[in-house]
Amino acid sequence: MIILQPDLKATLGYLFYNKVFWMLFFVFWSVPTSRPFCKTTCPLGAFYGFFNKLSLIKLDIIQSNCIDCGKCAEVCPMGIQFNKNVGSTECIMCMRCMREACHFGAIQLTLANAPLTANQKLPRTQSAHYDQ
Repeated sequence: MIILQPDLKATLGYLFYNKVFWMLFFVFWSVPTSRPFCKTTCPLGAFYGFFNKLSLIKLDIIQSNCIDCGKCAEVCPMGIQFNKNVGSTECIMCMRCMREACHFGAIQLTLANAPLTANQKLPRTQSAHYDQ
């Protein structure tokens, strides 16, 4: 709009340029880093993180099933190694660690400390075909 209507440029002030600066800063920071705004500046994430420890729905670990492979940290968008930091305030509860990474059933979803998922990834069996 500024290019199309040069008269608007006079109405732009410090606040506009400040917002443009921070937007470009986080856009360029996002190239080498994953989710920099969410990890460092987002007020909503900080608010949710504060109540993460008090949540009724949580991700929990079954230590006897965990082999400490680190695959949970590889898929986590926040870079959390779940087995070392259970209940982290940085966790956004995307459940990728449970659904995509853990093949040993070590991560489970709980509601008020009661398990909701067994999370056992068993190999798929081929269905039998019968000739009639």
